[in-house]
Amino acid sequence: MIIKTILSVLAFIVFAPFAGAILTGITRKISARAQGRDGGDITQPISDCIALLQKGRGENSGIQGYYVKVSLFFNVLAGVLFYAGMDLLMTIACLGLGIIFMVIAASVSGTYYSRLGADRLAREMVAAAPMMFMVAIGFYVRCGSFDVKDLAMSGPVAFLPLLGLFAGYMLIPCGKLRRSSFEYRMPHAMYQKDMNSIADAFDRKDAAICEIGSWYEKTVLYSITYLFFANGTLLMTAVGVVCTVLTAVLQGIIENIEPAADGRRAFKSAWLWAFVIGIVNLVIIYIII
Repeated sequence: MIIKTILSVLAFIVFAPFAGAILTGITRKISARAQGRDGGDITQPISDCIALLQKGRGENSGIQGYYVKVSLFFNVLAGVLFYAGMDLLMTIACLGLGIIFMVIAASVSGTYYSRLGADRLAREMVAAAPMMFMVAIGFYVRCGSFDVKDLAMSGPVAFLPLLGLFAGYMLIPCGKLRRSSFEYRMPHAMYQKDMNSIADAFDRKDAAICEIGSWYEKTVLYSITYLFFANGTLLMTAVGVVCTVLTAVLQGIIENIEPAADGRRAFKSAWLWAFVIGIVNLVIIYIII
C-alpha cells in the first residue's frame, strides 16, 4: 500500500503538468472550433511553455517570482495530498493557498492588466469556495470520510446521490478552469500574444512557472471530477476518465456561450447556487442515509 501511494504521488508530480496542458489544449481547440477557427494543436500549451523557459531572465524579474514559486508549491502539494489518499479538505485548502499567492504575485507586478486579473482571480476564488467545501462535505455525508482513499473505494459511486453538488461543481469552478493563468497578467491569452511581448508584467520564466502551476491546479480539480465516479472498479475508472475529458470540452463550449460575466452577478449566482442546490442536496442525502 505504501509503495502504491508513493508511485501514485510520483506519477502525479511527473505527469500532472502534461495532463493539465493537454486538457487545456482540448479546451482551446473546442473554443477555436466554436469560433470557426482551426485552433492550435492540443499540445500547443506545452510548446509555448517550453519556449518561455528557453528565454533569458527579463527586466520584470522581481519579488513576484517568489510568490509564483510558492503558488506552484501549494498546487503541487494539493495534488500530492490528493493522490496520497489524504484529506480532501486539506487538498482544497492548499489549492486556495496557491490561488492566494497567485493573487499576491499578480498584484505586486505593478501593471494595470495584472491588477485587474488579480482582482478577478480573487473574486473567482471567493465565489467558488462555498461549493468546493460543500462538495467535500457531501462526500463525507455520503461515504463517512474526508480521505480520498476511502472516497475512491467507497463502493457505490457518488455521482447520482451528489448530482446537485456535481452540477454546482461543474458550473462554478468551470469559470476558473477555463481561464489561462496568463490572463491574470495580460489582456490576452498566451497563444494570442507574440512570444517576445510575453513579459509585459512577469518575467518569461516566472510566467512559464505560473502556467505550469495552473496545470497542476487543473489536474487536481479535474481529479475531483473523477472522484464522483470512482468506486475502485475498472469500468467506473474508465467512465470517470471519459467524463473528465468531457468536462474539458464543456469548458470550451461555455467560454463561447458566455466569455465574460459581470463580477458581482457571477459572485451572487455562485453563492446562491451553492447555498440552495448544495444545501438541498446535502439535506436529501442526510435524510436518505
